[in-house]
Amino acid sequence: RALKLKSAVKDLTWLRTTPKVDIRLEVVGTLAELMTPDEQKRNFDLFAEALYDMEPSIKKIAMEVISRIKGDPRVAPTLSALVLDPDPAIKARALDALADTGDPAAVEYIVQGLFDGDDAIKRAALESLRKLHSRQAEKPLQEFVRNEGSAELKRLAEEVLYSLP
Repeated sequence: RALKLKSAVKDLTWLRTTPKVDIRLEVVGTLAELMTPDEQKRNFDLFAEALYDMEPSIKKIAMEVISRIKGDPRVAPTLSALVLDPDPAIKARALDALADTGDPAAVEYIVQGLFDGDDAIKRAALESLRKLHSRQAEKPLQEFVRNEGSAELKRLAEEVLYSLP
């Protein structure tokens, strides 16, 4: 199996750069399905590169794979770039993926979403902080409550703050 997978990865890797979106999507999706979690971790850079594809579906597959890699200090910083993506759906999914890592270091990246101009992204960031459930979110949440104009978002932030360990 290992030899076949190594050969398949080598054969598929060069197709990741084709200008045809449907082929790139199939390649990344196939690699994600074929690889075990250990193989995904060993091929981290392959999925990290896919985060910068212009096609949102490819970014989402790469985010899913990367967010399931546990105990790797590269995960949160790699996913953090997508918190600033121009596509709100990608931003929101990146915030959730950061929370899925369970890594307290993800707090600093999720907090960026609290200062987005879109209330839906702020809400997604708050839900991600609730999901991550890290005490490290306390000070940024307090600052958010002090400075946020929306009463609804302030109330949600206070709920998250009071739910922290």
